[in-house]
Amino acid sequence: MTAAGPTSPTPTGPRAARGTRLLRIGVAAGLTGLAVLTGATRIQQEATLTAQQARIDDLAQRLTARDQEDGQAVEAGIRTGLGLRRDRLEADRPRLTDLARTAFTWDTGAAYLAARDRLQTRYRLAATDPFLRDFLPAPRTIRAADGTLQYELDATGVNSAVDGDPEITVIAVRADRYAYAVRVDVAITADTVTGTAGVTGHRPMLLRVDTDATGAVLALTGAAGTAQARRSG
Repeated sequence: MTAAGPTSPTPTGPRAARGTRLLRIGVAAGLTGLAVLTGATRIQQEATLTAQQARIDDLAQRLTARDQEDGQAVEAGIRTGLGLRRDRLEADRPRLTDLARTAFTWDTGAAYLAARDRLQTRYRLAATDPFLRDFLPAPRTIRAADGTLQYELDATGVNSAVDGDPEITVIAVRADRYAYAVRVDVAITADTVTGTAGVTGHRPMLLRVDTDATGAVLALTGAAGTAQARRSG
């Protein structure tokens, strides 16, 4: 049987304590170095991500600008193919907006009658024009309890106003005659003079308006959608 060799004695005393302190200092220095390295790496990663995001944002802006340019080019090509002129469209738009607002903005029987008169005068519509005769007829009058005549619109408290801007679309072009579809949302209220609950709602209105190069209205027709009403009060 072979006897075990002598074992090294475990250091004790001041030398052992100094060695332990050196080991701790070495571990602490290593951890500090790792923390510094990790922090530096994180900072570098964040800088890299920031630079990448900046490049992405710049690319997105360039693509958006290119899409807008392409869209404008396509729109210009369509206008050219249809024979549309931008200056004509820009001139007709405010006229069509004014026509729609005039037709559907009034709050009394007298204001309704005045709106019809303005349409007839401004757009040279005959008194027998189907638009005035059928779509926007003269206001009816009724006899009040005291024997006086009043507009039926005043008795029922009906008001009308255009809500938002009209949607204007070119639907046909023939030489200098442009045909437009003009869609408007009209807010309608009906508050009776007796103080009973009123009704409010929105009704879509669609006009077809043909104009010439001078802005004169050559033809005008209208159609009303179904009103979505709700009772208030």
